[in-house]
Amino acid sequence: MKNWKILIFIFEGIGFYTLMFFNISIPCFFKLFFSLPCPGCGMTRAFLEIFHFNFVSAFSYNILAIPLFLYLLLLNCLLFYDIIFYKNKSLSYLKFTEKYSLFLILFLTLSWIVNIFRGV
Repeated sequence: MKNWKILIFIFEGIGFYTLMFFNISIPCFFKLFFSLPCPGCGMTRAFLEIFHFNFVSAFSYNILAIPLFLYLLLLNCLLFYDIIFYKNKSLSYLKFTEKYSLFLILFLTLSWIVNIFRGV
């Protein structure tokens, strides 16, 4: 059980390192196939702007960037907590994701609607 958490943490670290130090542009496959922006369109650029403390610019790329960044930051802290203080009965990471996953889905839907009307 603890191994998958460590793997998630490692893959997130590799992704963060790749995003910050290599300028890799990943096309939006949803937009390529359906000609509609996805809920995450602009999220990579928005996260880069957040890392450079340009919050207004991040918000202009995707309205969900700042709340999602804070959600993922908290989720990573809980994951790190679970890795260090592994308790078999109460996994704070899983409880948090179960409790707030509906809100995340609603925010993604709202972001998708806004992206469609903005024509991102």
